Amino acid sequence: MLPQFATRAVLLLRCAPAAAVSRASMATKSKIPAEYRKLVCVKTTPKFRDAVSVVTVPTPKPGPGEVLVRTCYAGINASDVNATAGRYENAPKEHPFDLGFESVGEVVAVGPDVDGLQVGNSVATTNFPKFGAFGEYQCVKATRAYRIPQAIPEVVALLVSGLTAAIGLDQQGRIKAGETVLITAAAGGLGHLAVQYALAAGCRVVATCSSDQKEEYLRSLGCEKVINYRTHDLGAELGKAYPEGVDVVWETVGGETFDTLFRRLRPRGRLVVVGAIKGYLDEDKPFPDVDLRNLPYRLLARSTTLAGFLLTNYADLFPEYVAKLYMMLQDGSLVPRVDLGVNAEGGELKGVEGCIRGVEYLHSGKSVGKVVVKFD
Repeated sequence: MLPQFATRAVLLLRCAPAAAVSRASMATKSKIPAEYRKLVCVKTTPKFRDAVSVVTVPTPKPGPGEVLVRTCYAGINASDVNATAGRYENAPKEHPFDLGFESVGEVVAVGPDVDGLQVGNSVATTNFPKFGAFGEYQCVKATRAYRIPQAIPEVVALLVSGLTAAIGLDQQGRIKAGETVLITAAAGGLGHLAVQYALAAGCRVVATCSSDQKEEYLRSLGCEKVINYRTHDLGAELGKAYPEGVDVVWETVGGETFDTLFRRLRPRGRLVVVGAIKGYLDEDKPFPDVDLRNLPYRLLARSTTLAGFLLTNYADLFPEYVAKLYMMLQDGSLVPRVDLGVNAEGGELKGVEGCIRGVEYLHSGKSVGKVVVKFD
C-alpha cells in the first residue's frame, strides 16, 4: 500500500486537466508582466547557437482550453538540435518558432473551458508539437499541463526522458524480470532513468558510458556490468561476458554502436532504436549509416525484433505513465540525477541564455544525468 503522501501525488498527477467546465473570464492572482523573453528558432540547422535568437514578445492571454505558465525549470534534450534542424514531421517549420520540449512551472492565468487547474498550481508541461518551454512564460494546452505538488527540477527528468524510458522499455522493449537489458549512453538524462526503470522491473542491466566518473555513477545504481567504450572494445567485452547475447538493447547512439549491438542480440531479442546522437550535429546525415544487409533473414533466423520509438506517438499514455513515474520517485525506486551545469563552462545554467549553453553542454559529453535550466 502506498504512503498517503504518495497516493495524493499520484491522484494529483492523474487529474491532468480536461476541457469541461466553461469559465467566463481568465483568472489571475499575481501580476503578469506585459512582456517576456523566449528562445526561438530563426534558421534551419542542427548548430543550435546559430539557429536561435532571444526575443522579447508581449505576454499572451490563454485562450479556451489553455493556461499561462511561468517557467521555473526547463529540460534540455539531445534532440533539441533535431527541432532546429527541422527533422520532426509534425513540428513547426516556418521561422521563427518556439523551442523547448518540457518544463515545470506555476500557473499564473487560466483561460475559458479549463477544469482541474487554477492560478497558483504547480504543473509539469510536455510541449508537443509546438514546443515553447524555453521561455519565461508559455501558453500551453491544459491537457499538456500535469498538476504536481511542487515545481522542482527532479520532476523535469520524469517528462521527456522519464516517459521515453518507461513507455519505450515497456511498449517496444517488452522488458521482463530476469532479462538482460543493455542501455547505451547510460549516464545521460534518458539513459540513467532507463537504467533505473529496467532495474526496478527486475532486469539485469548492462550500461555503456564514456568516462570513469560516469562508470562509477552507473555502478552505484546497481548495473551488473558497465562498459566504458572509450577504453574498452564494446563488442569484445559483450562477447566475453554474454556469449549468448542480451535480451534487449536500448540504442541511442547509432552507427557502429548499432551494428555491434544488433549482432549481440540473443534469439528472441529486441533492439529499440530511440535515437542516434552520434549523428545529430551532422547537417546532412543525422542517422549514420548502419549495416542492414540481409535484414529480413537476420531477423527471421533468430526471431529478433528491430523496433523504433518516438515518444509523441504514445501521447495517450502520458497521464498514466507520469503518475507511475511520480510514484516511483516517491517510493525511491527512481532517483533522477539533475545536472544544472555543474561541469559547464560559465557555471550554472540559468534563464533563456542558459538553454543555449545547456544544449551545448549536453552535446559536449560532460554532463551526468538530466540537464536542466533554472529560470528566475
